[in-house]
Amino acid sequence: MEIIPIHYTQSAPVTEENLKQAMKEARAIATLVDRNKFARNRQCISIHHSQVSEKPFNFFVLDKRWQKHFGLPSRFIINPTFLPANVKNPVTKNLEPVGTIRIEEACMSFPNRSEKKVDRYPAIYAGWEVPRIIAGIVLGTKTYERELGGKAAQMFQHECDHAAGKNIYYTSPKH
Repeated sequence: MEIIPIHYTQSAPVTEENLKQAMKEARAIATLVDRNKFARNRQCISIHHSQVSEKPFNFFVLDKRWQKHFGLPSRFIINPTFLPANVKNPVTKNLEPVGTIRIEEACMSFPNRSEKKVDRYPAIYAGWEVPRIIAGIVLGTKTYERELGGKAAQMFQHECDHAAGKNIYYTSPKH
């Protein structure tokens, strides 16, 4: 399995019916991530299924070290979603969505491109599923919800962009 040329296809949700196929693909992506042989010696944090398939499912696979660093329960993140985290407004005392910040990031789909400044929320409320695997058999998924901040929030938003058929360098096929 390899990174393919970019496309703008939205990812299909992972469902009970396609979970086993998605996990087969996820294991192949894990091998790609673990090899960690990417152009310019870029360190891979995660790869979304849309980066390796023209008919993508909505999941991504994290490098094991980053999974542990972020404190996530699995390296296989299925059907990720997020909302901006809320902060208390010092004047009104109301909870309001946190604003975005400009931050540099790169993308494994563009191995020879320089990092680009993008707008990201510094903290998000994330939701996702992870596979329930017992003795190598996929038995379903378990749902998680958690606030993520910093690099974990940035990575999560980046992969959700891939799920929506977006990337950080181009907004449409006519670039």
